[in-house]
Amino acid sequence: MEEHGKIEPHRITKPIQLLAAWLLGLIIVNGAFLVAATQITKPDWVSGALVVASIVNVPLFLFSMFLLQTRFRPELQEDAFYSKYLETKTGNTERRVTAESFVSVREDIARLEKVVAEKVLNGVSEADLQKLKWSKVTVMLNKSLIEFERIAKELIQHGIPVHETFGGGAGRPENFVIAIGRGFDIEQIRKLVNVLSFIRDGWISYAHDDEAVDQYDNQVLIGAYGEYQHGIELTKIKPIIEREDISLNDIYKILGK
Repeated sequence: MEEHGKIEPHRITKPIQLLAAWLLGLIIVNGAFLVAATQITKPDWVSGALVVASIVNVPLFLFSMFLLQTRFRPELQEDAFYSKYLETKTGNTERRVTAESFVSVREDIARLEKVVAEKVLNGVSEADLQKLKWSKVTVMLNKSLIEFERIAKELIQHGIPVHETFGGGAGRPENFVIAIGRGFDIEQIRKLVNVLSFIRDGWISYAHDDEAVDQYDNQVLIGAYGEYQHGIELTKIKPIIEREDISLNDIYKILGK
């Protein structure tokens, strides 16, 4: 907001300033209505309508401001506090899935697999097959990592999509840890290790449940918070997972499952 009651949107940088803008807007609008009502004489009903509108505006504005201050109060906080609110609200990136939605997702995947299987017979591209494979899992990247942009770029260039981000409000993790749940095949694990090991030294470990059973199935958290002692360094696991005689169960055992 600026002098003479002029509102400049680019200067409203904090959500709480929106309330002040609303209040000023109420004063300006009602003032304009009342001034116009005193100036307009014909037709007679116009001045009356403007007065009624100015009266109705007051409870409407006040109710809207009350709603913002109560139901949407967390959203009116500054970015730093709102980020902390989201962190506490979502927890450690936990997502609660109902049995009904889980069944629905499985059915959608089954239908997609059937469609792709039919396309394979007609010559589907390798790129489409890779997209299908990564669509069954969730790749999550910590946005507070220093190398966030570089990691995201490298993953996408190698055909690994970034489905979600997390972190931010919780700060930067002390160590670079990749926590991976069940549901990944050997090729996916190899690809993740090969891409990430060239960017930064770190560890990869099994993502143990925090609160719910199978909490991190089909998920990998790049830049995870927590311990890494049960895992293994990226440089050490890389030659292991390249062996032809290695099995998926063996890999998960090495990761600390």
